[in-house]
Amino acid sequence: MPSHIHKKKIHVHDKDFIYVIHEEPDFVRFRVYPLHSKTSYGDLYFTWKDNWLINFYKPSIAARLIDYVIKSGWDYQKEKQRYEHKEASFLIKELGLELLGNNDS
Repeated sequence: MPSHIHKKKIHVHDKDFIYVIHEEPDFVRFRVYPLHSKTSYGDLYFTWKDNWLINFYKPSIAARLIDYVIKSGWDYQKEKQRYEHKEASFLIKELGLELLGNNDS
């Protein structure tokens, strides 16, 4: 099964980012890049069950995830900076993403 990839531009912390949702057969990856670079990125991996609960395409959810990655130490202003969290399902509850998913488009 081929992966599906969707990307959108978003403004967070007075900076522009691109976030990309990779829908793979075994997981869904949320990847964020600063608009100025493709060598720095942050990855969060979720299960398909998470994807059914949360609409990762919604700007409020994307902004909350980007904020989390930045606060976790990702320095998006430098080249070749990478952040990765392979099991990010806990963030749905920790960041209140279920509530955000029902409030915007």
